[in-house]
Amino acid sequence: MKNYALILAGGSGNRMQEEIPKAFLEINQKYLIEYSILKFSNHPQIDHVILVVPKAYLEITEELVKNKNYQKVRVVKQGGPSRFESSRIAVNEVREENAKVLIHDAARPFLTEKIISENIEKLDHFDALNLLSPISDTLIALEGNKITGNVNRELYRQAQTPQSFQIKAIKAAHQKALSENAETITDDFNLVLKFQTGTSSWIEGNRMNFKITYPEDLELARLLLH
Repeated sequence: MKNYALILAGGSGNRMQEEIPKAFLEINQKYLIEYSILKFSNHPQIDHVILVVPKAYLEITEELVKNKNYQKVRVVKQGGPSRFESSRIAVNEVREENAKVLIHDAARPFLTEKIISENIEKLDHFDALNLLSPISDTLIALEGNKITGNVNRELYRQAQTPQSFQIKAIKAAHQKALSENAETITDDFNLVLKFQTGTSSWIEGNRMNFKITYPEDLELARLLLH
């Protein structure tokens, strides 16, 4: 059974106050997307990588893959108008009837080999896996402008990527979402939950696997990446 990494890089730079999509901001002479490409490419159990990028960056990405000799990158596809559509495009590029797919946001460059390995191994027992990180800050409940109390953070986790699937489960979920106009669900794992196309579980993530969203995230990444 083949193992695929699907890297989605269609996010805009709006909250970063940048015109350039986040995945194509440069950190230490690399595009942000390259850190995810390298993490998956260097993992011995990953067979193929599929990239989904904005139309304006399609040619740039194809040249990047060629010039950097990213041999595991199987194809570069143009993304859709939403994350749902970009994910569906990537999922449908997997032609095998049986395969494991790890769907990852390119804006999370701190993915570890351990997380990749745990996802691949646990997919032997479940059809869909969510990656969840502990919450360290105190959570406060609000009603309007009034604080109503604390929330027990032990009952909650932050969702991260990769989210991982047996290909049949995620393809079936995407197909049902199209037929039932559920494109507003932007989370692949929740598609499987909603349409009950497979068994599900989760894996403990870590807080270092943060998503670069705001300018201060980018500054921190520049300090940590090399």
